[in-house]
Amino acid sequence: MNISAISKSRTEKIIKTALMIWRHNTPRELKRRLQDVWKDEFLPLYEFDDEPLTCAVFGSGSFSTGRYEIYVAKEIEKELGWSPVRYTLIVTNSTKSRAGEVADEFGLPLAELDFSSWYRENYDPTSKNPIRETSLFISGKSIGQNFNIRTEFDKALRDRIEKSTELPDLISLRGYNFPVMYTFLKEEKRLIDDTHPADLSLTNKDGVPLCPGWQAEAVKKMRDCGCRLFRSSLIEVKPFFSVSDVTSIDVGNIYALSPGMRPPSSWSTEKIQENMKRTEDYFLCALKATGLFPYLWGISKKQQKVEYITKEGRIITKSQHAIVVGKKIRCGKNAFGRNIGDITLHPIF
Repeated sequence: MNISAISKSRTEKIIKTALMIWRHNTPRELKRRLQDVWKDEFLPLYEFDDEPLTCAVFGSGSFSTGRYEIYVAKEIEKELGWSPVRYTLIVTNSTKSRAGEVADEFGLPLAELDFSSWYRENYDPTSKNPIRETSLFISGKSIGQNFNIRTEFDKALRDRIEKSTELPDLISLRGYNFPVMYTFLKEEKRLIDDTHPADLSLTNKDGVPLCPGWQAEAVKKMRDCGCRLFRSSLIEVKPFFSVSDVTSIDVGNIYALSPGMRPPSSWSTEKIQENMKRTEDYFLCALKATGLFPYLWGISKKQQKVEYITKEGRIITKSQHAIVVGKKIRCGKNAFGRNIGDITLHPIF
């Protein structure tokens, strides 16, 4: 399996489609055309006018997907002379990440606040593993206290950002190992998305995703479900406002699915997940970097019946606000990108 060739081919198709759109439309012109298509049924996923949307990339580790996203945006800028999504900031909660390298490579401001150091300085100087000790995904009485600690950290991180720049319109979570807390966004509306290493349109009979989790954990769940085709999901991320929100992680709107890869049965779960970054996550990052997402995405004003699928192949429906891409409904199991042909067709006409 030629991972590099698959990834390159998909990205080239996305860039080709994006250039076809942006060479003939400013953001304002595109908005007007979409309004003509959507009438009074759909609203833009995120409001925009004539200025390109700005974006920050958050990460905690290698920044491989975040770096690729910005790289594709720069490639679009070379062709157009401008970028539909303007990347303005790199954010990390770990000094061990490669955030500084990416910030230097692309000449972007870096907002860095190491959680482990911050926790030891403000709470427990003898802590051996601050991240695990403050996890929100453990049972017990400590979760309420952990929630308060994480909200305080996000406020401190926001303060660090405001010393150098404004928080942009969009936030790309690319290997960021914390949920976003309400204190980070204050009262402002920001569109936050995350690349999830599993197909979240796969649910149980009650519509609950079967493959939540972090990195290889989510891939293992796909494997346990009998999946042969491994997809990633571009999903909505909602800030946590209370402890009860912890159960809502990985259940936001599916903005896009990747076309999927069929790895050899001999591959380990970890090898599948690592290669999915380059074929599946890179695909989703390119959608964002080229401005296809979120400019062409809309959301219905009223709830509709959206289809999902169980591991047995049964179709189930949930009532929710539907996602439209250009002129076609693309949500749930039929999310945009599931078929590579979605990219080669003009999404508006």
